[in-house]
Amino acid sequence: MTRNERKIGLIDPLTLQGRQVLELIPRFEKLAGRVAAFNTGEEGDHQVADIGGEAMLVPPLEAGEALEACSAFLVTSEASSSRLRILLDTLEQHPEAVLIDLSQLTELQAMTQPATPRQESGSNHLRVPHPAAVLAAEIVKPLADLGVMTLDVMAMEPVSTFGRDAIERLAQQATARLQGKRAEHDIEGETLAFSSVTAPPDVLTEDLASLLPDLSVTASRLITGWFHGHATHLAVTFDAPVDEQDVMSRWEGAPMIRLVADPLRLDAVADQEAILMAPPSFSTDHRSLAVTTMTDGLLIGGAMTALELLSSLI
Repeated sequence: MTRNERKIGLIDPLTLQGRQVLELIPRFEKLAGRVAAFNTGEEGDHQVADIGGEAMLVPPLEAGEALEACSAFLVTSEASSSRLRILLDTLEQHPEAVLIDLSQLTELQAMTQPATPRQESGSNHLRVPHPAAVLAAEIVKPLADLGVMTLDVMAMEPVSTFGRDAIERLAQQATARLQGKRAEHDIEGETLAFSSVTAPPDVLTEDLASLLPDLSVTASRLITGWFHGHATHLAVTFDAPVDEQDVMSRWEGAPMIRLVADPLRLDAVADQEAILMAPPSFSTDHRSLAVTTMTDGLLIGGAMTALELLSSLI
């Protein structure tokens, strides 16, 4: 079996991100028809997934020929599992195997580098950066020769960041709070229905520094009480005044960016394969600007980015 004939191991395809991968993968010629799926459930049951309208058996992840037949892995898990150690052992034994991490699990972050399909990387073990970092890179890079000095990113993340169960728990929290009751189903230890909480920006800051190494970057995160869709506010400073029309023309020519007239609505981002950008505001001296963007984080900085990365390495 040649490398181009070997399988691509999709880990946990029934998660939110996993289902999105299954929906998109038929569009990728290099990848379609080569998927072998595995689940990391502790109970060791077989699962069934749908790919391209056909049922696919998803056995528990175990060491053996099925795993050895894979030359690449895409991890879409939502939780750590003892079975994940089997994959890590396989990667240690076969460092040439491609790894794309969409899980953001701690044990995989240590062995992967953040990357986007439009960024060169010398590693074959990559992770999809935070959605806010992916879109920040897409927005700032067209302006690079204008003397960008600093970037501040405020990422507002939905509950879908934490997977399918978190969405169900948010609905339960909202019902309880509307009835004047205490919410019994927490999300990462918090009650998020009709609320928001700050979160450490460590991984986001690391991703931004990797994607935009020449800039002074600051970041903050807010976990919100909405179900789906990432909103990101960016503030950019320049070393000299910039022309508004020059900036806008660069964004208009960027394939990933779609300019939208006010009001930009979060419910418009579902299934959008573009960054939706509201009209920016410029400082009076034209040395800085601020702009609000919205994206479907299951696609940009999610499954679409992961599949583009994987296709570039296969």
